[in-house]
Amino acid sequence: MEKSLIAITIAIILCFLGSFIGLKQISANNGKGTFWLLWTAIFAGWMSLYFALPPQTDFISALYIWEIPSLAAISAVLYILLQKFPKLNLLILFLGAEIASFTLPANGMIFNGELDFWADRSTLILLWTIYAYCFSWLSTTNGITGAQSLGVLGGIGILSLIGGAPLFIGIMALCAISIFSAWQLFDNYPAKLKLSKADSWALGFILAWFNLKAATEGAGSCILCFNMFFAYQIIISLGRYFLTRGNKNQLSQNSDYYLIGLSGLTPAETTAAISKLLLLLIILGGFSAFAPNAYSLPIFALMSCIWFFHRLWHWKEAIPTLKEINSTVINDIKTNVSNFADGLKTKD
Repeated sequence: MEKSLIAITIAIILCFLGSFIGLKQISANNGKGTFWLLWTAIFAGWMSLYFALPPQTDFISALYIWEIPSLAAISAVLYILLQKFPKLNLLILFLGAEIASFTLPANGMIFNGELDFWADRSTLILLWTIYAYCFSWLSTTNGITGAQSLGVLGGIGILSLIGGAPLFIGIMALCAISIFSAWQLFDNYPAKLKLSKADSWALGFILAWFNLKAATEGAGSCILCFNMFFAYQIIISLGRYFLTRGNKNQLSQNSDYYLIGLSGLTPAETTAAISKLLLLLIILGGFSAFAPNAYSLPIFALMSCIWFFHRLWHWKEAIPTLKEINSTVINDIKTNVSNFADGLKTKD
C-alpha cells in the first residue's frame, strides 16, 4: 500500500512539473506543440501508473493493457488528420470513435444492458463524436476548457473514493488533474497559450474516452451530472444556431458564457462563476451514485444550470438580501390587502 501511494504521488508530481515546465517553454516560444506535450504527459502518466500499481479487481469491464496505448495511437493519428483536413473534422472524429470502440471490452456498456449491444455501442460512438467535436467551443473564453476538464476529472476522482467508480479510474483522474492544473495556469485570463481547434478536438476525444470508460462502470448518471454544464451549453448553442439559421462557423459563439462575455463580464469573472457551478455539479454527481434512480439528480443538475445562467445573464443586477426580499413580500401583501379592501368599498 505504501509503495502504491509513493508511486501515485511521484507520478502526479512529475506530471504536473513536466507539464508546467513544458508549457512555460512553449509559451515563451511560438506556442506550438501544446497538444503533443499534454498528450505525452497524459499517456506517460497513465501507462506508468498501470504498470506501477497492483492489478485492479473492482472493474465491471476490465481495463485491458491495450486500451490506453490504443487510445494514444488513435488520438495521435486523429490529431495529424485533423490538422491536415480540418473541414472533415466530424467524419474523422466519428471514424476515430468507431475504430476506438473496438478496443473496449464487449461488456463495456453505458446503459448497463438496458439497450442491446449494437444500440448501446452506436450511442457510445455518437456521444464520443459530439463530445470531441464540441470541446473546441470551450476555448472561446479563457479558462473554460481547463475549468470544465478539472471539474469532470475531479468529480470522477471523488467518485472513485466513495465507491462509485473503480479506484484506478480515480487514480487516472488525479494524474490528469495534475496535467490540466498546469494547463489552467496558462489558460486563465489573460491566456498565455491557446488551443487550436485540432488541439481541442483531439483532447476532447481523449477526455470523452475517459468519461465513457467511467460511465461503463455503472456511473453513467454521475458522469452526466459532472458534464451537465457542457451538455447544456451544447444544447443552447445548437438551439440558437437552428433558430437563427446562423453560420456553422459561429456555432462556438452561441454559448451563454461567450455571449455573456460580450455584455461586459470578464473571462476571469465568467470562469470563477462557472467554477462554482461545476463544484455544485460534482456534489450532485457524487450523490447520484447512491440515488434510487438514474434520472432525478441529472434533472436537478440541468435545472441548476438553467437557473445559474439565468442569474449570470443578469449579472449587472444586484442579488437582493434576505431583508430586502422580506420587505418586498410584506409590501406586496399590504398592497394586495389594500386593493382588496378598496374593491369591497367600491362594491358597497
